[in-house]
Amino acid sequence: KLEQYAPMIRHVHLKDYAGGRKTAHAGYAPIGSGVIDMASIFQVLESVDFDGWVNVELDGPPAPPLTSRDVAAMSLGHLKGVLGDRMAE
Repeated sequence: KLEQYAPMIRHVHLKDYAGGRKTAHAGYAPIGSGVIDMASIFQVLESVDFDGWVNVELDGPPAPPLTSRDVAAMSLGHLKGVLGDRMAE
């Protein structure tokens, strides 16, 4: 479980997974549209006062007509919804 390792975390690399749904990028999905519970991840990080970097990796659109810019906007929107004013841009 993430809670077990949370005190040791110094850097976070986020990616979402489509949960077996076929995408154009090996099953990866825009942040918030996959099966990874981002809110729970951030709750655990907050529980240990994490103040390090969080990088978001995007693989591009899951399928046309979305563009890479669309996927970035979707992911940013989801993270803003999860983090609210706690998010730095």
